[in-house]
Amino acid sequence: PQTLTVCAGCTAEPAALRFADLQAALNQATARHIIPIGHGAYTGNFIVYRDLTLRHAGVDVSRLDAAQAIDVRAILQASSASLLEQQQALTLTQSGGLTGRVLTVHSFAPWGDTIAPARDVTVHMQDLTVRHGMSRMGGGIFNLGHLSLERMTLNANVAVNAYGSDGAVAVQAKGGAIYNDGLLTIVRSTLSGNQSEYLGGAIYNSTVIS
Repeated sequence: PQTLTVCAGCTAEPAALRFADLQAALNQATARHIIPIGHGAYTGNFIVYRDLTLRHAGVDVSRLDAAQAIDVRAILQASSASLLEQQQALTLTQSGGLTGRVLTVHSFAPWGDTIAPARDVTVHMQDLTVRHGMSRMGGGIFNLGHLSLERMTLNANVAVNAYGSDGAVAVQAKGGAIYNDGLLTIVRSTLSGNQSEYLGGAIYNSTVIS
């Protein structure tokens, strides 16, 4: 399979399959491509809609300096702001101001005279961090396809309710870290510090998880 590289702050060369923008790489990739992601933070509301593998690109340890600390994580985030900062910016009814989830996994299929999200997609993710997502359903990840997470960290994501003018819950929050409506496999991964205001502080699952 072909490899597309993503690196924070580098000069993008699409012809050489090197990207600074993760979504640009996801859009360029075709089925069964591998996308190694270099250390750094990548901010956005990313959509994976093809059969892909996303993994940490690894670190050249010979270039590390014991006297200078460096964060070697490859971080996917919806915002650089902390959850507390995001929550403080919400309106009273929480009807606006959401940063959105970090990652959505689904394919697209014809539906009448348009296209709609579908389940026919398989995505593997390895050794990445997902954080700072805020959504109604799946603060970190919303999965409609076949998703496997290996050695992943999902930290500090939140699902929030929407409230009516009378203070009653109008839309229930589900899945602080993950909302799963597909097939989900989790191996040797850490889910911590995630929250939901209604159901599933870590995971809200409506189908199959292993």
